[in-house]
Amino acid sequence: MLTGREAEQGRIDQLLQRAAAGSSGVLVLLGDPGIGKTALLEYAASRAGPMRVLRTTGIEAENELGFAGLYSLLHPVADYLKGLPEPQAAALRSALGLGRGVRRTPDRLAVAAGTHGLLTTVAEAEPLLILVDDLHWLDRASQEALLFALRRLDRDAIACLLTVRPPGPAGLPRLDVTGLSSDAAERLVEAVAGKRPAPETARRLYAETGGNPLALVELSAALTAEQLAGAELPGAPLEPGDAIRQRFAARLDRLSPPARTALLVAAAAGHCSWAEMSAAAARLGAVDATALGEAETAGLIRLASTGVEFSHPLVRSVAYHVAVPAQRRAAHLALAEALTGRDAERAAWHLAAAATGPDDEAAAALDAAAR
Repeated sequence: MLTGREAEQGRIDQLLQRAAAGSSGVLVLLGDPGIGKTALLEYAASRAGPMRVLRTTGIEAENELGFAGLYSLLHPVADYLKGLPEPQAAALRSALGLGRGVRRTPDRLAVAAGTHGLLTTVAEAEPLLILVDDLHWLDRASQEALLFALRRLDRDAIACLLTVRPPGPAGLPRLDVTGLSSDAAERLVEAVAGKRPAPETARRLYAETGGNPLALVELSAALTAEQLAGAELPGAPLEPGDAIRQRFAARLDRLSPPARTALLVAAAAGHCSWAEMSAAAARLGAVDATALGEAETAGLIRLASTGVEFSHPLVRSVAYHVAVPAQRRAAHLALAEALTGRDAERAAWHLAAAATGPDDEAAAALDAAAR
């Protein structure tokens, strides 16, 4: 059972009801990785009843393979091709690799029109539910044909749900799937961990995940009973699980080495002024104004007068933990050096985070900050 998604479930139920009554509808679900878009598709499939379900998932490795997504979606209903006008049927057979003889590049408009015709023909025989996960990874030819068809649905017994990362396709109804509320996040943690988290633990988990369900599930499963009960959590960003790391890390991998270094400094810092950020980044060879500008263009951070604001708390966690331990220690040491003489408490904390064992300098700094 989904937690905290009553509004989204209501929208999906309405979509299915309209399709069952003979009126088509499309809904694009937009959101970050791990936010629960796929879970909502599964919910729709479970509520489909007698509807025929066609589904496909975009696969990054097949992104350059023309019509691969369309093949996965339409191959189960290829028998209905005989009901289409021959030019459209021939183009669609060629696109799906079902034609005989030498395969020629089919006319894109004919394929798109054939896709529309095939879907409406199927819907005349039985109500249809179309589920497309990760539309952004679908090959371009399949995207064009499918979106052409969906924008031209009218009074057809067809419901369609698409999941995609922002900004999503234009001209179709959309629903932004955001993080869970703090109450729903706490209920999810309790369901995963088997016990209610202490208020301070729940607040920390919510702050670090932004209510992202997958991250909440992974972090809750990794916490000890003592931490769930309120034992102090590490001061650095909590380490995300493998699934969240894989989903967010791809966006960081596209950055240049200086940009990744500057982002690591920002992640280790948490909150730092521009002067402090610049000094620490320069010690690691990153010119932060240029490097962080690259990260901002990629949509990972926002540059404000007070410093760096991450577009999502999980971006900070992943940026910190994809770095190897030596890189993280170097970032903390650079921050400690930049903060010395400006903020004794934070300088001491970063010195301690950079230590690999008993460290007299870090101990002295912590003692001085405590006094």
